[in-house]
Amino acid sequence: MRRAGGKGLVMFFAIYSQRGFHKPPLPTLDQEPLEALVRQLESYACKSPQGYRLRVTLLALLGYAYIGGIFGGLVLLFFKLVAFQSVVLILVGLISLFWIRMPPPKGVRVDRTHCPLLFAELDQLSAALKTPTIHQVVITTDLNAAVLQAPKLGIFGWYTNYLLLGLPLMRSVTPKQFRATLAHELGHLSGNHSRFSGWIYRVRYAWLKLSQQGDRPPLLMYPFFKWYEPFFRAYTFVLSRSNEYVADRCAAEYAGVQNAAEDLIQIHLQGTHAARIWRDFYQQKAQHAKVPANAVSHLITSLERGIAPESVQAWLELELARQTGYEDTHPCLSERLTAYGYQSDAARLCPLPFPVEQSASKYFLAEEERSITALLDAQWKAEHTKFWQTHYARRQEREAFFQQLQAQAEGQLLTVEQSLKLAMLTAEFVGSAAAIAQLASLTQKFPAHAAIKYELGKLRLQQQQAAGLADLLAALQHASYLLIPGFEFLYAALLQQGKQALAQSYLQQLRQQLPIWQRSQKERETVTGKVCFLPHSLPETEIRQITWHLTRYPEVREAYLVQRQVKYLPENPAYVLGVVCQFDRQNPMTSLRNWELVDVLGQTLCLSAEVRVIPLEGRREIYQALRKTSTAKIV
Repeated sequence: MRRAGGKGLVMFFAIYSQRGFHKPPLPTLDQEPLEALVRQLESYACKSPQGYRLRVTLLALLGYAYIGGIFGGLVLLFFKLVAFQSVVLILVGLISLFWIRMPPPKGVRVDRTHCPLLFAELDQLSAALKTPTIHQVVITTDLNAAVLQAPKLGIFGWYTNYLLLGLPLMRSVTPKQFRATLAHELGHLSGNHSRFSGWIYRVRYAWLKLSQQGDRPPLLMYPFFKWYEPFFRAYTFVLSRSNEYVADRCAAEYAGVQNAAEDLIQIHLQGTHAARIWRDFYQQKAQHAKVPANAVSHLITSLERGIAPESVQAWLELELARQTGYEDTHPCLSERLTAYGYQSDAARLCPLPFPVEQSASKYFLAEEERSITALLDAQWKAEHTKFWQTHYARRQEREAFFQQLQAQAEGQLLTVEQSLKLAMLTAEFVGSAAAIAQLASLTQKFPAHAAIKYELGKLRLQQQQAAGLADLLAALQHASYLLIPGFEFLYAALLQQGKQALAQSYLQQLRQQLPIWQRSQKERETVTGKVCFLPHSLPETEIRQITWHLTRYPEVREAYLVQRQVKYLPENPAYVLGVVCQFDRQNPMTSLRNWELVDVLGQTLCLSAEVRVIPLEGRREIYQALRKTSTAKIV
């Protein structure tokens, strides 16, 4: 995958997420053991490449051997116990458990009749890289590109090869730059490089996909599967990351180092730009219940308008400051550019983003681009109808909550957290000026409250008010968990003000603090039954607020509140609120599902500490751990 910066972009061979409800997390190793294992394997693979390949091969074969053993043992058993016809039915049922059900990727399929230049390029590239046949080329709404190999026989293969090309990406780069994207994607399938790596990629994906089907694997597979899938995924991490460098080399060999590097920079910048366009689009359209009919064309048109010059340097420098981690097999931008031998400083000598006199979409899709855009608009509208209804309902709930807080503020004193929430909702529904006035009044009453200072500083800087700098700095002195977003905001704001030297000082601090902050974020996002949970220490007033909110929803059957022990940034306490949901039989049409309820609670709770709300359905280990913690049950 030609991985872009910004949120909402998928990983190579990843499952394409649907907007809507979250799914339970995949089984995984704890972060520190995972990182330790990957570092150990990186060292071992460097010293003994053949030894590492042998271990990976044996580990992959172990998965097949276990499944074969289960099938073989059960077939022999059933042959002795039941009739042949029954054995066949049982065998078919067992095979179906390991069948990977994967619908075709969404988008607009194109062929060589309508897009001859695109397919001529693919023919030339496939011949040069000796890739298998690309069965379908699909134009999507992502600012991304990917090769997807969909197995017809589950973990046993027989693949349909899809090439997914995002229309926003094609509109954001030149034809020469786009050739690097095509070469990177097909480079993952290249016969000029390791077929072994391609096989492991496919096996890795098949197990990943199998882990995402249903709540849990069959009973006979579960103990093995629970250990094997996350371990195999972690063990092959080194190989998967090295394949990204191989694919990048294909891009450089085919399109040239300059085009390949500029393509990466362009995609990262436009990825951040696209994320902001989507954010503004949802905010502007959320007040209408009707699903927008022009979402994709709006994105395309907005991308054509370009990026504000003062934002370009900030976005690039912040992206270059990020370091390669272990959450994604893709290396960070700076390491990929270094591998190309491309000096990122050279990018500053050219206008950024790089000028696109003729886009790749105009060149390769020609007259078909307009009809493809219209089809993608229609698909987006059809696919997002349910999500948009939920999005609209959430906005209505936020507005109702805003009005409720306003009424409470007139009749009684709000808590400081409720007052802060009221100010932020004021910014959303009334405007920044009114919110700044509220926050300024709050900071006089609570001068040591970091979150109030932080939000006030951000809003003031957005309004070009110099006082915002002092507010933001005061907040960062008392809240380490705000350092990275605070430094990012300071850097961008100071660049806009022309204060280059001061901006660079905060960028340097961001680079120094980023690793520990990233570890803290990952630690807090990962909630498993192995986490050490402690009795909560929130004030009684906030406990009453939580229970009051929970009892308003008949969908809540039980609720448990605990404090989780954290290693990184422990001065910022972390809490977990686990909710056991049930179906509201009295109001079935409006009954909230698990993650819907979590979203609603996240909007209405006004607490002094970070509280992560999670549904406990399908999370038995976490549920048992919370139940064992004293004073945890609050509903």
